[in-house]
Amino acid sequence: MIPRKKSSIKNKNKRPKKKLHGSTYKVIFSKPVAFADFLRCFVPLSEEMNFDYGSLEKVSEAHVTSHLNQKTDDIVWRLKTKDNVWHYVYVITEFQTKNYWWMVARIVEYVAELRLELIRLGLVTSGEKLPPILPIVLYRGVSRWTAPKTLDAIQIGLPEPLAFCETKEEYVLIDIHRLTQESLESETTIPSIFFRMERASNWDELQPLLQEACGHFKGEHYEEIKHIFLQWCKLVAMPRYEIDPKDIPDVITLEELSTMSYQYADEAEKEYYTKWKKDLKANLYNEAEKNASIRIAKNLAAMGMDTDKIVIVTGLSKTDVIAALQTNP
Repeated sequence: MIPRKKSSIKNKNKRPKKKLHGSTYKVIFSKPVAFADFLRCFVPLSEEMNFDYGSLEKVSEAHVTSHLNQKTDDIVWRLKTKDNVWHYVYVITEFQTKNYWWMVARIVEYVAELRLELIRLGLVTSGEKLPPILPIVLYRGVSRWTAPKTLDAIQIGLPEPLAFCETKEEYVLIDIHRLTQESLESETTIPSIFFRMERASNWDELQPLLQEACGHFKGEHYEEIKHIFLQWCKLVAMPRYEIDPKDIPDVITLEELSTMSYQYADEAEKEYYTKWKKDLKANLYNEAEKNASIRIAKNLAAMGMDTDKIVIVTGLSKTDVIAALQTNP
């Protein structure tokens, strides 16, 4: 098992920056196959929506906008249902690690901005209806998410005659730590592997997942995904487990990290037991040496030497000499 090193990492309690997590998710969810698997496996009612996953189109690539690009960690896709209606999926990956009570208010702002942007770009013209938008919030905090998911839960309602003016808005919450193990293991997909990696509590739990990823994701089209997995391991997982990435040198690929981690565990275990045996031997030697000095002290005392001189001759402390002389020969 890879040992923890007290002095190898500075600021151990400092959490990795949110930006790094957001960038990891952005790369993963920028791949059509990964995003399609995410919708299909983890977003409720996706099957009932009858999405055409082959129509997935990344909005930020097709329609670059100065305003939406300011939210560099957000991802916007659009896809059609089988009846040829476009749906926009807005994934908020800023990346929530604790409850944010006003999240639904932020969602209202983001969705409104996206609608205005679609109008500005001419993707929706006068007389047409705005396309539906599905906002999704990813949450990786340990505590349960308790923030309201509907707008009416955080605002005072209008009097009954004006109730029809109230804005309705809601978001879908994906709580990574509350996903069932069955849903995570039912299929080996890019999102399911990464969610399981996020939930791993130590390096021993993470290693088999790296091996599974290497065995399943083969081919050039997976190289970027495996590279971001590798960077996440080195920059997020290792500091989280108090492991210095420098302890595993010259790692180039995820496959090498997966293999080397086991080799390194063996070397670390060997080094640990070698040191343990050396320390044990030293302790036994010191104990034997002390017992010999005690015997000499008793002999010197029997010859009439005073305690202070015995301390000088034997190297024992005065307390040890007195205690030795009070015991039976």
